[in-house]
Amino acid sequence: MINENLYEFKKGLENAKKYKNKKYLKPVLKNLREVQAEIDIFEETMKQSEKYTAFENKRNDLIRKYAVKDENGNPKSKTQKVNGQEMAFFDIEDTNCFNEEINILQEEYKIDIEEREIQVNNYNEELKEEVEINIIKIDDDLVPDDIDGETYEILLKYMIIEEE
Repeated sequence: MINENLYEFKKGLENAKKYKNKKYLKPVLKNLREVQAEIDIFEETMKQSEKYTAFENKRNDLIRKYAVKDENGNPKSKTQKVNGQEMAFFDIEDTNCFNEEINILQEEYKIDIEEREIQVNNYNEELKEEVEINIIKIDDDLVPDDIDGETYEILLKYMIIEEE
């Protein structure tokens, strides 16, 4: 299994918890604990540095300062297609002043921003790496008959022993 699959497996296990059958539920819960422990270790690598968090807070302050506000005083966003994907952007009133201040802020935190970019790139690479995890397998006949298709498909992929 690769790190990226941990999130799909966790989703399936979370959904699988609602079906009540002790022989079925016990391995589901044990696998969920194991998967969550791996996710916690993996996500620890994505924690932002204090300096990068300070940059983000100051950047958000600039957005709040220069963004067009909605009726509740919150920054308004607009969507725009970028490379075929819908992206949300804040609607900035005075783009010249905003850009001037954001450029100064980015220069002040240049090293921290670069370190964060490296951290994100490393995380994305690690998503593709294999992870050793002790998955408890179960026989298909232990799976409740009323399980939903999406959950069953995920369990089938990772923890159900298929009959030959």
